[in-house]
Amino acid sequence: MKNKWRIFCASVLAATALASASTFLSADRREVLGHVDGLTDEEILQQLMELDSKNFKQEIERSFVNPDPEHAGCWGEALFKRANDYSDEELIEKIVSSKNTDELRYVWIEVYGKKHSEKDHNDPRLLSFLQDTEQSPNLRSSLMLYVRLETEEELAILQQLTQDQDEGLRFNAINLLNQISPNTAANEAWEIIERYQSGGDNRIQGAVDVIAQQLANEKSVRNSHWQREKEKLMAVCQQILESEPSQTLKDSVIYDMQLLGDWDALQMIVESPDVDQIMKKAIIDNNYYLLEEALLAPEPQAEDIRFAVDCMKILPIQDLHDPLEAALAAQPQAFSADEAEDLPALLDSMSEEGVKAKTWLKEDR
Repeated sequence: MKNKWRIFCASVLAATALASASTFLSADRREVLGHVDGLTDEEILQQLMELDSKNFKQEIERSFVNPDPEHAGCWGEALFKRANDYSDEELIEKIVSSKNTDELRYVWIEVYGKKHSEKDHNDPRLLSFLQDTEQSPNLRSSLMLYVRLETEEELAILQQLTQDQDEGLRFNAINLLNQISPNTAANEAWEIIERYQSGGDNRIQGAVDVIAQQLANEKSVRNSHWQREKEKLMAVCQQILESEPSQTLKDSVIYDMQLLGDWDALQMIVESPDVDQIMKKAIIDNNYYLLEEALLAPEPQAEDIRFAVDCMKILPIQDLHDPLEAALAAQPQAFSADEAEDLPALLDSMSEEGVKAKTWLKEDR
């Protein structure tokens, strides 16, 4: 955890000009470090942590002026460790103040988040900041992860953010809504999907992601309702694959399909002419156990065996060699004589050159 904080703080705070040895000299208070030459990060951090609250805050403010990237992580780690030295009023003022750069605001948002890791606080000024389209979408995305969003009014603001002009903010907002109020997020997502299918809605990526996550979380049920929802989701994903120019959007829905751990979704992606081989390999790799189950069935179906062979031509998997060989022996009529001529070579490639199956995926189902 210590190293994690160091890496994070160094990357953020070095960019925002944290820390200089010269800032530690002050005529009106005791000399803290004097200089940092020859001191380890641990020694610098220890002396920062020993400051009283007033002097500590002065050091942090001074450290924004003169950058010292080599030791920025020390000031950063100290700032996060001492987040409670700052009152909510102080932090909120630093976040909303136009005097601070976006980079500094980001730092104070993270400090606020450290202080309120349980999302137990909120303030009208922060809610106004979230709704202010003049503010950076990245800052608003960061802030909404840390403020309390529970009441009807607060959730209405989050729903409003799902309609923002910025794609990243929209995506983050609907996914956060999904964590807080899954039913609200699902209703919102299905409305977006319906509008997309009947004419277009630029929030489609987040909507598909929300429904896919919910179906993935409920896939152990797989009742008739689940199946209907899955088929509706697959229909819009098929539409995206066939008509959308954005490769990012296509890759996103392919990822969402593989989350389902579902045969139909796997087959749709593998058989789609609009999906490249790399993405097909990925979904086969992550859903190999579906092929294994079909091949190990008491009476494997010929069409399932044929599909498994198509998948192994794209991505040979060692662990499926024996199940496929057994299924072929059980259903010799699955392939014509001409087609069967290529199967020994395929089995050899699976055994000799195939990848190892991600067996933990099957265990985590």
